[in-house]
Amino acid sequence: MSFFAASLLHKFLLFTFLLGLLHARSITINVKSIFLQSVGAIFIGGLLSLYLPSSLLIRLSISVFECILIVFILLTFLLPKHFSILCALWQVLLLTLASYLFFLQPEILLITSASVLNTALILNVSALIFAVFLLVLCQLSSYKMSKFQPKLGLFFGLLILFLWAFSLSGQLLLSMMKLHVATLTSLRLSFASKSIYFTEFVSYSAILFLCVFSVRYHFKFIAPLVEPLKTLTAIKYRHALAQYYQKRRLLRLTVLTLLLCLSSLLFWDLYASRPASLSASTFVTLESDDAIHLDIKKLELGSGKLYRFIWVASDGKAIRFFVINRYKDQLKLGVVFDACLLCGDKGYVQKGNQVICLACGVRIFIPSIGKVGGCNPIPMQFTQDATEVRISKESLLQGYQYFTQTLEIEVWDPVAKIKLLNTKASSQYKYKGKTWFFINDANYTHFRDDPERYLENTASATGDK
Repeated sequence: MSFFAASLLHKFLLFTFLLGLLHARSITINVKSIFLQSVGAIFIGGLLSLYLPSSLLIRLSISVFECILIVFILLTFLLPKHFSILCALWQVLLLTLASYLFFLQPEILLITSASVLNTALILNVSALIFAVFLLVLCQLSSYKMSKFQPKLGLFFGLLILFLWAFSLSGQLLLSMMKLHVATLTSLRLSFASKSIYFTEFVSYSAILFLCVFSVRYHFKFIAPLVEPLKTLTAIKYRHALAQYYQKRRLLRLTVLTLLLCLSSLLFWDLYASRPASLSASTFVTLESDDAIHLDIKKLELGSGKLYRFIWVASDGKAIRFFVINRYKDQLKLGVVFDACLLCGDKGYVQKGNQVICLACGVRIFIPSIGKVGGCNPIPMQFTQDATEVRISKESLLQGYQYFTQTLEIEVWDPVAKIKLLNTKASSQYKYKGKTWFFINDANYTHFRDDPERYLENTASATGDK
């Protein structure tokens, strides 16, 4: 499920469900006309998104237009029956509105990164076709279910109009405040932000209504048919069985529709749309020669994957770096700090044959890792032989200034000769490349005046590891 399919469902699902309810109250229905109206409406919406100025006044005008739509659709629902011309009007207007809002999103331009047919374009178009298929099933299911359960369909129609009006009120109020038509207050701004946020979840209400439709339909129209089948014979049995199968097919279609819609939206909203995050890091320590040694074979550093490590300085500062093999056919490791001179220490993640900066989204060509410039990770000094990578303490400390994260670690007060947490220390003092922590200011003063006096027996008690 891609962004394009999920976005199409979010923009259209509620409207297609509502259209199914409206068509169920129509005197006649023409499938061919509905298809032509839908295609024309989507085309018109796309043109409007291209040529209609994206100003606040236009946004306010569209919100007012939506309010008028809600009122007239409400009046349509209050009619016992209506002519198909009304349904045709709502089909065109609602789908035009939905397609305008869909094509207005700037991310639509990212459907392909090239002007030729490529894999990304094929996958994204396939996802859109799948989403359109789900929307057709949704309108068909709501139409059929509302035909069997008109009172419940009317209730859901009124409820959808209320949800639509509530979600619209925030956008309308926000536009009015931006244009100084309404006074800006904290209460109004809070209401606008909450209702706009609520809009993202309105499409799930259509799935919920389909679920309620299905449950009630099963107990009212299918379950009562099961028991009589055991007593009927010959022609009556075959007629009842055909009726049972027909009703069961509708139920299965509706359940399949709601499950596909629900799983598609949940997959995107809960998983696929989440921003990339740093992978797990391996903590490393200095060995006796004041250096870190990474075994190439044991750690599989030549596999082409990004391996992230953390070294903790004596004051708790976490210094991250990663190792990656830059070429597939030979061992040429890139060892760099997990930070950027331009973007800070947000870090990098690997996707396919590219490394991506989490701060700005720039994609780094893997063979260029280790080179200075742009958004490339900051290079660090290291030595490498056939078996291991060696990184000195001095090289690690060169990256100290690029990182902001400080971990809570156990440290040593050389004056009081007790252990404490670095985050709980009263003061600290840097001496001979190490950071010393003190439980109170008096200990700090004593150490600052004569450090060597207190370091005779504490050389191995603390410091960088």
